Amino acid sequence: MRITIESRGLLHAPSFLRWAIAAYAQPDHKKPLKEMLSRHYRIPEEVAENLLEGRMSYEILGDTVVIHAAEPTSASL
Repeated sequence: MRITIESRGLLHAPSFLRWAIAAYAQPDHKKPLKEMLSRHYRIPEEVAENLLEGRMSYEILGDTVVIHAAEPTSASL
């Protein structure tokens, strides 16, 4: 599965993702950040969690973040 997060308006996707990964280290930020990626960007929760925890790699192509992820398990759908 290939997922892209594109920059829009004032949101620079690579900078946002770097910030989100750093902020995810704080326990009170985990749930809101995972929900934001999951709902707003339509990223499966399992993928969002792995990405935010640094267990998944991504690449930056200009102003776009590209995530290469395995299909999520049925438990996260």
